Amino acid sequence: MKGLTFIELILVISILSILTAISTPLFRHTFDNLQVRNFCRDISKLSKYVQERAIMEQVIHRIDFDVDNKEYWVSIAKDPLNPEKFIALNNKLGRKRRFSPNIRLECTKPYAVFYQDGRADELTIYVSGADGEVYTLTNKETTGYVKIFNYRKE
Repeated sequence: MKGLTFIELILVISILSILTAISTPLFRHTFDNLQVRNFCRDISKLSKYVQERAIMEQVIHRIDFDVDNKEYWVSIAKDPLNPEKFIALNNKLGRKRRFSPNIRLECTKPYAVFYQDGRADELTIYVSGADGEVYTLTNKETTGYVKIFNYRKE
């Protein structure tokens, strides 16, 4: 007689169930970590793009972070003579983007400013996920270059 007995079938199903139960938390950790790394890369690339726009358009740009509502957006100086007032861009960049509820941000300032000459205000952002692993984003004031560290850099 060919085929599996009921006991063999139950044994295979129970082994697969145990393996699934063991591996699920590992995948969850990997997914959370992937979200944090992708967010860091997105902010880094957005910073570079906003810096290039500030240079090309000769208008001060800024990336605003609302840590409490887990949102960020791009704004520009409303009046070049008074660079203290900013308005959200009236396009895709100006819309508020939400980031994952599992991601936690700590910023030294609630915004990053990019000037027409390529400079940027110095800013440090600490990004952490549900597992507590911390990434640090820093930008150089003179170049606006964003660097990502996979640890908390003080």
